[in-house]
Amino acid sequence: MKNFVLTFILACFTFIGFVSADPWEAMTESEAKELMAFLKKNPYVFDYCDCCDEVAREYDNRKVLGHLIKIEKMEIVPCAWDESRFSVNIVQSTILASGNIEGGKFVVAQPDEEDMANYRKPWPITLNYSWTIKSGKASRLYKNINYKEDEVKCGGISEFPKPDKVPAKLKKAYQKFLKRK
Repeated sequence: MKNFVLTFILACFTFIGFVSADPWEAMTESEAKELMAFLKKNPYVFDYCDCCDEVAREYDNRKVLGHLIKIEKMEIVPCAWDESRFSVNIVQSTILASGNIEGGKFVVAQPDEEDMANYRKPWPITLNYSWTIKSGKASRLYKNINYKEDEVKCGGISEFPKPDKVPAKLKKAYQKFLKRK
């Protein structure tokens, strides 16, 4: 009986932690169009659930990877869990670098096959766990479009991966993205 109670309590804490890390992918149609227009001009995003990382590290001492991605093709689709809203699905992308965030800074790490499989099929971009550059600093996507939501209270990232971490053939375009104001 003690084992059952302990397992139940741990399961509840795990569930509560992941509930607080819900992705913001449901938007109005105008927000989705605005996001898509923004991403066409700013195709580099850092996909990283900082809240998930904090929960994973606390509960099972695992680290969640972040991925620097170049978006190549996307589409607006009905939101998978709210048919009255929309999502922007990333249909085609290239992963330029993968790693952990330590003290807000990127540290290269090798992703496993399961993690990479998530990016081989269409996936909805999230406004709270996808990052771009705004005024030379890392910024959550929702802060770059007209989207009203509460502030995210997780650790975040303080800088994007350095250009020397991306494939040579994409370095010049990525450097230009990083330098824009």
